[in-house]
Amino acid sequence: MGSSNMFMLAMAMAVVVLSMTRCFGQSNDTTPACAQDLVPCADYLSNTNPPSTTCCTNIKQTVATQLACLCNLFFTPGILEAYGGNTTSGLRIATACGETMDVNKCKGKRRLDI
Repeated sequence: MGSSNMFMLAMAMAVVVLSMTRCFGQSNDTTPACAQDLVPCADYLSNTNPPSTTCCTNIKQTVATQLACLCNLFFTPGILEAYGGNTTSGLRIATACGETMDVNKCKGKRRLDI
């Protein structure tokens, strides 16, 4: 892994830690619990490179076991943007990993208490 990739991963992890820290300080500004599991996908939010096996494994596990959390991650304003992405890029990664992430899957799944 190149030094620039290590830097990006470190920055993504820092954003997650800062977001989680803010989560405990303010009830309105929450980061879904599954965000930490998806840190390996952060680099792919701002580019069109194929996601890593680790990213895809984590996406598939999150879809299977924490869909409400993933929906919150994708559709809570500001979370994906903190990583240089948006809902479209998040859905692109899921699709590249073989997950059919249809926004209709999230209807009724989002919870504000995650």
